[in-house]
Amino acid sequence: MHPATSSLQSDRRKYNWQAHSRVGFWAWLWAAFLLVITLCISTYAQSQAPQTASSDLPPGEGKAVVQRACTTCHTSGTISRKRATAAEWSATVDEMVNRGAELSDEEIVTVGRYLAASFPATPNPNTTTTPTVH
Repeated sequence: MHPATSSLQSDRRKYNWQAHSRVGFWAWLWAAFLLVITLCISTYAQSQAPQTASSDLPPGEGKAVVQRACTTCHTSGTISRKRATAAEWSATVDEMVNRGAELSDEEIVTVGRYLAASFPATPNPNTTTTPTVH
């Protein structure tokens, strides 16, 4: 027998093929487990993401524009919780347009009116005057 051939045969005998295949099996099993966990977490995170349900916005002229232009950055809940005067809503809409909201001039007016009518400022009970009787 040739010396190189005998060396090659002894190397084959030393390598434990069963142990190698077990390591490969556990590596594949671990990778599959991590993939399943990642998919579960991703699905859960998507289900917990804030929804922009239109049910938070009352009906009215301008609702569709608000849904299109405003809910790309804000949830409808965020919009519906804010209370402001017509002037404050107008200033807010102008600021959002300056920040990148895409509205035509007509839509700016429509959105301002819709928000002012739908979410008016709540009166401050400390500044409300009561009529005095003389």
